[in-house]
Amino acid sequence: MDKLKRHILLPFLVAFGLLVPATLSADEQDFATDYGVAAKVGITKRFDAEFGGGARLRNNSSELDRISAEGGFGYAVIKKWLDFEAGYCFFADWNGGSKQYYTYRHRYSLGFDLKHKVYSRLEMDLRVKWQSTYQSTKYKTYAQNPKDLLRIKAGAEQKIKGIYLFPYVSAEAFVTTNSINGNDLVDMRYRVGAKYQLNRHNAFDLGFQIDDEMNVGNPEDRFMLCIGYKYKF
Repeated sequence: MDKLKRHILLPFLVAFGLLVPATLSADEQDFATDYGVAAKVGITKRFDAEFGGGARLRNNSSELDRISAEGGFGYAVIKKWLDFEAGYCFFADWNGGSKQYYTYRHRYSLGFDLKHKVYSRLEMDLRVKWQSTYQSTKYKTYAQNPKDLLRIKAGAEQKIKGIYLFPYVSAEAFVTTNSINGNDLVDMRYRVGAKYQLNRHNAFDLGFQIDDEMNVGNPEDRFMLCIGYKYKF
């Protein structure tokens, strides 16, 4: 039992050290909830496709903030070690208050995921992704359109033997690459949670995420509960 506790607590102790800096800023704060569903299809031994959708609530999870639909492909360049990924996401952000309209966006991304198994039940990964978001100009003009970002994410996942539970922790940096004001670190995202593999087809994900915005107008610290479900064919 003591060994099981150590396996569960290790990722969460690391997460605590990562999350503390994000809670220290004096930005505006909000609590949000994110819901997501996805399905994954293995096309060949190296090539797979994934698609899904989601909804996000903000203002203390009291109003709709975003709805989205996305899809992408993954290719195992080196099995269990290096993956290449490409994706597309369409999402609509709700502008409430006196505006009462949706702002539509198209997002394209390319990246790779480098994995390393420390030992049989602990895996670390480094993901580098470039994304470009085109924003509809129907209602207003954007300073950056498209808005390009480089995302760098480091994480670790622990497998708990016998109960199919996978605690995880990650930290991700968002850096602008085409800002007219110079390229800056604009967001740090921290996440801690656990995945539960019910069986070979069904998996659930429950996580807590902090987004710490910086170097932008009206920065916000967003605390978010993330709930997900994935079906694997």
